[in-house]
Amino acid sequence: MKGFRKTAAVLLTMLLTALTMLALPAPAAAQDSAPAPGAGPVTGYYEIKGAITTNLSSTGNKLNYISVNVTISLTDSRDYELVQKHEPMIKDAITDTLGAVTLKQINEPGSRNTIRDKVREVVIRLLDDCVGRRIVKDVMFSDFKWQ
Repeated sequence: MKGFRKTAAVLLTMLLTALTMLALPAPAAAQDSAPAPGAGPVTGYYEIKGAITTNLSSTGNKLNYISVNVTISLTDSRDYELVQKHEPMIKDAITDTLGAVTLKQINEPGSRNTIRDKVREVVIRLLDDCVGRRIVKDVMFSDFKWQ
């Protein structure tokens, strides 16, 4: 009888441990990263292919240029095709914004962030007007060159 109780206790402990493990959520690394159906929006990214390059605003005879690679952060990855559809207008607006920058402005401390903020405002306003709602979260420069 003593051996039976010991075996029963071990089996009961194993059963309770197994049931407890089944009731616990899976570790984060093992969970599927895809959102559940009906879940909220997932941030997406739209990379404008190729650098956007234009001349800087200048009053002298020397031409200077600025060249940036741009990635747009979307509030919802499902809006990717909307941004793709309006990419020519986005590129044009960014080119106009960059073309208004002077070499003196670029040489100021923090100029990259200041210019990026201006570009972000222009892209957000443009797409808000085209789409009728906010779809842009942020605009990032992955490359920023000037001469």
